[in-house]
Amino acid sequence: MKKKLLSSLSISASLLFVFFGAGCSGTSHMTFSVSSGQIPPEFNGFNDTLLVIKNPMDWGYDKYLRRNFKENYRGPYKIISAGDLKRYPPEQYRYVFDNRTNYSTKTTTTYTPVTAGGHVQNGASMSSTHSFTYASSDAFTVTDRINNKSYTTQSSAFYSKLMRAYVQALESERSKQ
Repeated sequence: MKKKLLSSLSISASLLFVFFGAGCSGTSHMTFSVSSGQIPPEFNGFNDTLLVIKNPMDWGYDKYLRRNFKENYRGPYKIISAGDLKRYPPEQYRYVFDNRTNYSTKTTTTYTPVTAGGHVQNGASMSSTHSFTYASSDAFTVTDRINNKSYTTQSSAFYSKLMRAYVQALESERSKQ
């Protein structure tokens, strides 16, 4: 009985450690700066309107986008759809904040023995392959439309945490005097 209890406690503690570690990982080790190429050099003191591209196909993304900008960015910004970008002249709206989603494909193959009359036929088997593609991580980009240059973060599966950290870094650079 003591062994079972000790084993259960050990397993529970291990799972708690794994979940806590996964929840705390993410963007804490990431830094964003002009010198590392993730923030435009001219963003220091930037007071014009930043265009922010929303993703209408993903309500959760837009929810975090709105929240992260509202809570962390003090300069003027406008959230728009990608299709509306052409209506905003680069001379007036120099920078655009957007995301880049990385996709992964997982493929599995299942082998089934070939049988005849209930007997396996000399190691023969049939295979079926299934694959699916999913969004595995995001990176964020600020594009300078005048110099036609992009400044991109590392990618992370924790896109909201990454977005928040990047928006905070942009605000920090923007508000420097």
